[in-house]
Amino acid sequence: MIKEVTDVELDCIVSGSENPVIVDFYAPWCHTCQVLSPAFDRISDDYENCIFLKIDAGKYDSVADKYNILHLPTFMFFHKGKETGRTTSANTDVSLCSFIESKAGEL
Repeated sequence: MIKEVTDVELDCIVSGSENPVIVDFYAPWCHTCQVLSPAFDRISDDYENCIFLKIDAGKYDSVADKYNILHLPTFMFFHKGKETGRTTSANTDVSLCSFIESKAGEL
């Protein structure tokens, strides 16, 4: 299950979670973001030990600045409060799955 979060919620969840956290930084106007959203939803069902979050990087531009989000969508993987990976090249279900599987497999 994916939770849409605010900037404050994002920081709290990322810094306080013992579980891996995968964040989709998106914008409603972004076509690739819209295309990948259903895949992100499906993938979240396969990784019960991970927390899946979405945040509107346009609405919360301070978050985009903090995490140096230059392209949308950007998917970031955090473990124990630290960024362990990111991708901006996920543009298909397969590439998004590959990114998450590679990061989850490192744990």
